Amino acid sequence: MWSRLTPAKVCAPSRRLVQKAIGFVTASALLLPGATAGADDAWPAKLFNPAPISEDVVLPMPCGGSMVFRKVQVPGSGILDDYQVKLGDPDQALAFSEYAHPEYIAAPFTGSGASPSSGRYYLMAKYETSKLQYDAVTAAKCPAANLIGRTPVSDVTWLDAVEFAAKYTDWLLANARKSLPVAGDAVSFLRLPTEAEWEYAERGGIAVSPTEFAARTFPMPDGMERYAWFAGSQSANGKVQLTGLLQPNPLGLHDMLGNVDEYVMDAYRLNRVSRAHGRAGGYIVKGGNYLTSGQDIRSSYRSEVSPYSDNGPRKSKTTGFRLVISAPVLTDQQDIADAKAEWAKLGTAAATASDAGKPLEDPVQELAALAQQTGGDPALKSRLENLEQKVKSVLLAQQDQQARANRTMLRLGAWLGQKLHDDQINTNIVRETYQARVASSSDQDPMAKRYKDMLNQNEQALGANMKFYTDLVIRVGDDYDPEQFAKQQEILKTELTNAGVTQLSRYADVFLQHIRQYANDKKVHSADWLKDLAAVADK
Repeated sequence: MWSRLTPAKVCAPSRRLVQKAIGFVTASALLLPGATAGADDAWPAKLFNPAPISEDVVLPMPCGGSMVFRKVQVPGSGILDDYQVKLGDPDQALAFSEYAHPEYIAAPFTGSGASPSSGRYYLMAKYETSKLQYDAVTAAKCPAANLIGRTPVSDVTWLDAVEFAAKYTDWLLANARKSLPVAGDAVSFLRLPTEAEWEYAERGGIAVSPTEFAARTFPMPDGMERYAWFAGSQSANGKVQLTGLLQPNPLGLHDMLGNVDEYVMDAYRLNRVSRAHGRAGGYIVKGGNYLTSGQDIRSSYRSEVSPYSDNGPRKSKTTGFRLVISAPVLTDQQDIADAKAEWAKLGTAAATASDAGKPLEDPVQELAALAQQTGGDPALKSRLENLEQKVKSVLLAQQDQQARANRTMLRLGAWLGQKLHDDQINTNIVRETYQARVASSSDQDPMAKRYKDMLNQNEQALGANMKFYTDLVIRVGDDYDPEQFAKQQEILKTELTNAGVTQLSRYADVFLQHIRQYANDKKVHSADWLKDLAAVADK
């Protein structure tokens, strides 16, 4: 059992902070208010944040130190909302361990006054935990703040990493409680990330497109050697490197691949294609290290390490860790009430109960009703309740699948809407150029003929794309209740905003507007819809 550490035990500098040394931190960063210590007491920024960017979240540490975190956004607002992603790798040679599989991500924190579209987030350390940071929390006296201390800590056990997170949380609660984010009434804390949290963040979360997320690594436009330390003279050359020297992933996280392997919270399991195998083994490390070949560096990389070797607890010079900030799931009584209410709705359709004795249209509700009318037969009641849960599970899976399909259709409609907007601009430019050419010469002028042919091609393409757009509106309006798209529209906005294509959300709004109009009057308004799309940029 870990005891709560006093500031003296972790060489804490009272309420010393590093505000002057980290003047680049934005207003959104989490800093302890009321700092009074001088800048000479604080670590230089290059020792804990060598590559500062906007929205870095900085927490104080003992000994004048700091640790920097990045927000990892996850769509969803309800307590039982989660976000499905596909992790792993489709390579059959790796299937026993890394087979591509669905995982579900959710997060504890929301911004102040955040709208549903902003989703939730967890916080992941921007850099691997350094030797300097590790010693500031665990050593008997404060370490010397020098550049060599920016090397990631290694040669530690999984339990050492867990204990570091616990001690650091203790220090924050005792000395800088207000620097921690708030989730309901609960106290947030630091821990190792789960494997799903780690890989979701490493791939870029919703800051990348689905295609980029599914790729072997996160986008590396300048070549792998600019983003990851791996084996070979063109990269790490057999040595661990200082954190933050290379470019980050799309979420601003450094050294997620290579340099040192990173412990995660989960126990290692093999893959059974559709699920994890039942046997839990040693610990999982992710990301590869400076001795991993470049061809083996990949987002899905996972390896099992035994907690013990012949010499005792297992340590390795190639293995370190980074932390996340999280919180309990149920933070107050309201959370419990919300969870109960939302769980009852999962897998059920809209309530359409009829006259007494008439079957309910919702099969889950019907099975629940039958289970209560079994005439005291406990075996029958148990079988009906079991069937109710199986049906509920199937319906919930179908609803999740439909939600993803709805988002895909909204994304397609938004993309097509933007293309129609651009097509109209280009067609108008060609039309004006053609008319100006005819006015200054004649329609028999060779250049005028060329512009005329180009105009015809543009108008034909515009008409074909508009027909596709109209067909999509009709198909969606006929087959779906437009209001099913409302929640998915909010999630899509979060995806598009974090992927840097915010403008597409405006076209998604117009697309949904057209679906609602068609669903209401069953009339096609192609000309008006085209005008709406042309005016989007003016809104």
